[in-house]
Amino acid sequence: MEGMRASLKSSRIALSPLLAILIGLIVTIVAGILLAQLYLNYAGIISSRPLIMVEYADLIEHGSSDILAINLKNAGNVPVSEISVEAEASLTCETRYSESTVGSGNTAPPGSSISVVCIGDLTNSPGETEIVIVTATFSDGSVQKLTLPLRARIV
Repeated sequence: MEGMRASLKSSRIALSPLLAILIGLIVTIVAGILLAQLYLNYAGIISSRPLIMVEYADLIEHGSSDILAINLKNAGNVPVSEISVEAEASLTCETRYSESTVGSGNTAPPGSSISVVCIGDLTNSPGETEIVIVTATFSDGSVQKLTLPLRARIV
């Protein structure tokens, strides 16, 4: 009977404690890496912040060729891909990106400035207020609209 019991015990092969610890450690590390990747993906989406700010806006009354000058700054962390200006009157606008955007094509990377100069018959006399809507489209597809009430002045 003793011999039979000894042969049963020797036929049961269990994991050594060291091997069990190694397997547990590997499973824990893999799970940690997967959770970290999930968190970083989620944090990256939350941290994208498209934001454009007006540094300067001026409307100059000049007969039928009023001049609208707007300086914008990309204060977010997403590049600006397009700027448009809308008003009640028809406008012809030209957009210029700062020198810091050279090599970026027609986009304004974060921190750069954008100048927009428009010509059109916006007002009839100095002191009139015109509402202008500036729309910024960002490279991630988001859009920001700024409403600017501007009082015309004469130079």
